[in-house]
Amino acid sequence: MANEKLTDRTALAAGSAVDDLYMVVDVSDTTGSAQGTSKQQTTQNVFNSLDNLAVLSANPAPSADSFLLNDNGTAKQITYQYMHGVYSTTIVLSEANITNLHSTPVNGIAGTADHIIQPIWASIIMTGGSGTQSGKASINLYYDSLGEDGAVFGTNHYNGLSGTKYTWVYGLSQTAQPDATIIAEDIKVTNFNDAFTSGVWTAASIVVLYRLVSMA
Repeated sequence: MANEKLTDRTALAAGSAVDDLYMVVDVSDTTGSAQGTSKQQTTQNVFNSLDNLAVLSANPAPSADSFLLNDNGTAKQITYQYMHGVYSTTIVLSEANITNLHSTPVNGIAGTADHIIQPIWASIIMTGGSGTQSGKASINLYYDSLGEDGAVFGTNHYNGLSGTKYTWVYGLSQTAQPDATIIAEDIKVTNFNDAFTSGVWTAASIVVLYRLVSMA
């Protein structure tokens, strides 16, 4: 009706059907005016428009990024940390990193406030150089402050291997003591066994799948 405010109209008793109509101003169509042209669109088309948004190119930020949630009929947002999302990261080791890993650990996964990093599995690709590995060298992931007691992954020993590319996939093999010390704790990469023989390994990539468990 003419001269009737939107707030005077009857409220919709239930959620919109996919073919319910909304008014929209199409700013790309200046046929109606320089500001755009009034048009109609369905509820379905509103949600189809999500395809026009930019795609997230990195893991969601645990406490900053949020999602739309239907909480028993009420629209709310939920941050990624409360969804216990699964993350992945790739840790790249140079030849120098590998050679010195026994004495110089490499940063792996940075800790997040009020969260525990919970590794699920790791895939490790080792690229061979020249010579043969001497000694029981290994690659280990561990919680920083706990040292060897905080190991969560440990590879097989590389003694006697040489000259090619090897790939290993590991499930969670060890569990660190589940106390408050691993909240916000970094995961690092080291070698708890014999040192890697210089020149035998030229590179390594460690792909880790993990969860961030909120302790807040």
